[in-house]
Amino acid sequence: MLNKEENLIKDDEIDLGEVFKALFDYKFQIIGVTFCFMLLGVAYSFMTTKWLKTTAIVEVGHTFNNNQKEYISDFSEFRGDVLANGISIFDKNETNFNNLYVDNNLTDKGDNVEKSLGRGFYVISLVGVYDDKSVQKINEILKPIIMNNRKKLEYSMMKKNMDLSILNKNINDTKDIVLEDAISQIKTINEEAPKIDNKIEQITKILVEKDTKQLGSTYTTQIGGSDYGLSSLIQYRNNMITTSLSNANKKLYDTQMSLENLLNQKKYLENDINEGFVDTKIVSIATTPEKNKNILIIAILTFIGLFVSIFGVLVWVAVKNRN
Repeated sequence: MLNKEENLIKDDEIDLGEVFKALFDYKFQIIGVTFCFMLLGVAYSFMTTKWLKTTAIVEVGHTFNNNQKEYISDFSEFRGDVLANGISIFDKNETNFNNLYVDNNLTDKGDNVEKSLGRGFYVISLVGVYDDKSVQKINEILKPIIMNNRKKLEYSMMKKNMDLSILNKNINDTKDIVLEDAISQIKTINEEAPKIDNKIEQITKILVEKDTKQLGSTYTTQIGGSDYGLSSLIQYRNNMITTSLSNANKKLYDTQMSLENLLNQKKYLENDINEGFVDTKIVSIATTPEKNKNILIIAILTFIGLFVSIFGVLVWVAVKNRN
């Protein structure tokens, strides 16, 4: 009984020497099957479509604001417009194109690092069979976007011209009304002050004459009135100099500053209008082979062929030994 169990255990044990001997004996069959699978992978690679990736860098249309670019649309709006115009690419019956991407970064092919293009610059990537058709398709997608952006840019310029007209009116009103009023107030105060000083001098003279008892009884009533009028005039003059003139000068200064600010705004706005606008346009476009998995497919099929051939040989040898 013990010998029978030992024999069963020996039958179940794997003799690596026998395994390698069997593999060596059938090496040509293994190589042949493996080679056939490799050829199958090569044939599949030749039969698959060779995709090309066309990448276009687009700068969105813009006007100028204080010599800074003011773009007409942001990335979210631009991406939505591109995908909407290129919806036919995603049709399952489409054979010339495979995919469409929109991004605000550019991935460098060499170091695989994303590089930011900056505000207003976006990337359209179209995967297709023919580079010329891909370029044509990208232009076709961009055409309605360019036309729509042009309308927005023209409206923006029209609005800037309207703003300039309003600004010119404000400048003229400030010059002709507010500034002139401030200057007139100061002029009036400066003209009125000497007159008041003369009256003060006259009343003072009358009071001095009273003190020296040079006046007769006829002037007594006038003198009392003169005393009261002098203090009122002095108070009025002081108020005019300390308050009215100060307020008028402040109004003049504020008006001049406001006018200077309006003139600066006009200067920048005129520069922006003279700069005009720039349409949405393709800055650069290039086509590169799309990364494919042909080598990986060939390697996988070669490995499968090797595995199948080895497994087949081992099964064949095992069946042969049983018989």
